Amino acid sequence: MFASDTARKLKDHTLYLLDIYRIRVEKLREAYDLVKIAKNLDPSEAASFARRFLGEGTFRAIGIDGSMRSEERLEMLLFYVCAAGYSCSFDLYDSHIEFHIDNIIRDESLSFSTAIPLWFEDISSIATIEELTDAEIDIDRFIDRIPNTFMTLAEIYTAYRAALPDRQDIRMILLDKSIYSTYSYLSVRVKKLIGIGRSSLEGLETRYGRFTIADLILSFMFGSGDIHIPRRRSYFQFHILKLIMSEGPISWLSLKEKLNIPSSIEDQILRKLRILNEKCRGGLFIEDNGLFYPSENSRSYWLRSVEAALSVASRLLEGGDYPLTMEGRWIRLLDWEAVTFIILQALIGLCVKNRKLLVGIAKDTTATDLTRSTIPYMKLNRELDPSTPIPNLKSDRALLSILSAERYRDIKTPWRTIAYDACFSTLFHPSGFNVMRAARKRVGREKLFVKSYFQLREFSSDPRIRTLVFLYDRPIYPEDLSLVRRIEIEEAGGRTYIEPFYEGIDNLSPIDNLILYMLSMMDEPQILEAAGHNKLLYIADKAVKTEANLAIGLLKGIADLHLESFSRKMKTFYLSRSFREYRRESEYARRLVSSGRAD
Repeated sequence: MFASDTARKLKDHTLYLLDIYRIRVEKLREAYDLVKIAKNLDPSEAASFARRFLGEGTFRAIGIDGSMRSEERLEMLLFYVCAAGYSCSFDLYDSHIEFHIDNIIRDESLSFSTAIPLWFEDISSIATIEELTDAEIDIDRFIDRIPNTFMTLAEIYTAYRAALPDRQDIRMILLDKSIYSTYSYLSVRVKKLIGIGRSSLEGLETRYGRFTIADLILSFMFGSGDIHIPRRRSYFQFHILKLIMSEGPISWLSLKEKLNIPSSIEDQILRKLRILNEKCRGGLFIEDNGLFYPSENSRSYWLRSVEAALSVASRLLEGGDYPLTMEGRWIRLLDWEAVTFIILQALIGLCVKNRKLLVGIAKDTTATDLTRSTIPYMKLNRELDPSTPIPNLKSDRALLSILSAERYRDIKTPWRTIAYDACFSTLFHPSGFNVMRAARKRVGREKLFVKSYFQLREFSSDPRIRTLVFLYDRPIYPEDLSLVRRIEIEEAGGRTYIEPFYEGIDNLSPIDNLILYMLSMMDEPQILEAAGHNKLLYIADKAVKTEANLAIGLLKGIADLHLESFSRKMKTFYLSRSFREYRRESEYARRLVSSGRAD
């Protein structure tokens, strides 16, 4: 009786959810205008732009992915991380691009791995006081973050090495992750480290002087110095510091006039600026007799930051010393995330400067940029009919997958959505308002990254059956600046303007058209997982996962050999072990007995 009642409820609930899905699809069928968000490939324009952007010759594209494994053995945590790059050549001559996707090789100079042991009780040594409070609530979550942090660093470091000028042959770098999401997460972590006001990396010697917390602050604000700084109130401190470094000594009156700082908020801005300078012990500027001078060596902050970050990363991935300590002190996890952030900024700068395409592809994303902000903006801008309904679908991928299948006659593969600034991720359009609003207090910094969704293949027998929709993102390049718009928005403090990249319906972004063209030649239709995705990333993914699984078994054997011997000699070792470890061993022994594998 109970089983039949449960089955009936399951049937009713399933039918209810299916009805909801049917209503959403029917609503999408009514949204005739939405087909305009899709852009079909223009291959001739892509080939023409490729010659101008990349030049002619034979080049290489590389796909980079990482993997990690962790184990716990007798109160010791073992972490293994690796990253590898797999590349293929492509020819670019006249109006022709050809990828040799069947001849993929592993680039051993762009493959890194490391194994890191850590006593369980030393977790507190790589955490801040704030993180320890969280770790007491969920220690497993903090432990999981450790190998993820190192894996991300390995991937970004590998990509950085591929972007160096001595690798002129590599002109396209693919990452198996969203670059924007990685950048956003790391910037939050760096901001937290800046708020703490101290770093384990302080005092690290470089050819340009010792690394300081001031260098980290300036790197967070300006990167290499070429990234865009919005002209909004929340970025006044950024502009002030940049003017002090470039034009100092300079008076406050001159700063105020150059930046049009309202008198009503100048005291607040100046107070925050002085507090920030005190936090890094005067490392940002010197204030004397009403003038602001750049601090000694502040103008070379980027050289110190990059050299310090690369030396720490190299120590982890290429060095022989224990990487989690340096000069007798532990390098905290926040510091490792700061290292990754600096190298990611350097990677972006190299790719933009050397005209290398840097593209991140996200397989699984629940982003709602299109439904929450981009499509509403298109309706506000009259690019779409204002009466066009927006289906209540909980992800952009679901919306686009259904739309392309239902409107398969209009949307031919390969296609992509209009390209838009990643700052749209921080916007939404509330009903009844005539401007976009910040989803939280502030709109994210614009003119950093561009996002778009794409779909590469359809079945010849039934064009409604298609490969998955994926998201890609990339940095802003100088060629994108012609597609920048001035948009009025509302954020905390009132209305203001942003200047994001936005392709729109009537324009064509040459870089995004080229990326779609190149991606369309790099999947593998004979392999289900690689069809519509990317063969380089598929092979890199399988390789690093296999490597990690093999390596962790070997490392467990080595660790067990030494730890068992150590535990027999050090009788007190058993007394210091945690209940967590005893429980884990007991559960493992029970599983062996129940499976019949115990001796």
